[in-house]
Amino acid sequence: MVVGLLYQIFVDLLRARMQLFLLNQASIDLISDHPWPCQVDGSLDRLMAALVRQRAGLRGRHRRTVNLYVNVADGSEVAAFLDLVPYTIGAEAWRGGVALIDAADSGSVHFQVPASLQVGLTELMSRCGMDIGQVLAPP
Repeated sequence: MVVGLLYQIFVDLLRARMQLFLLNQASIDLISDHPWPCQVDGSLDRLMAALVRQRAGLRGRHRRTVNLYVNVADGSEVAAFLDLVPYTIGAEAWRGGVALIDAADSGSVHFQVPASLQVGLTELMSRCGMDIGQVLAPP
């Protein structure tokens, strides 16, 4: 529960600061252990359409993949990716050699908070009654 709330605060902060560009590589498995929540239907539709386009360029058994390589230059595709991360069986987002987001098993989300966002994240968490020191591991 705390991780989910913290992830949502992190995503809201990324969007508020227009720092979606922090990601230079991202992928997501468009499958979940549970039914997708109705609030992410639009995001799921968008990424499923992108997956169909991606599959068209693949050959053989690779055409059956459920893994989408997100177009990180497309802000709306990145936003859809961020919406689905808490519900997928697997997602990753990278900036250089650092994994900013690593999600698995429809609910286990780990993420790295870039230094440029740490102050804002601390402030937002404080407003929600949370202490960042209790939920973030030291670098």
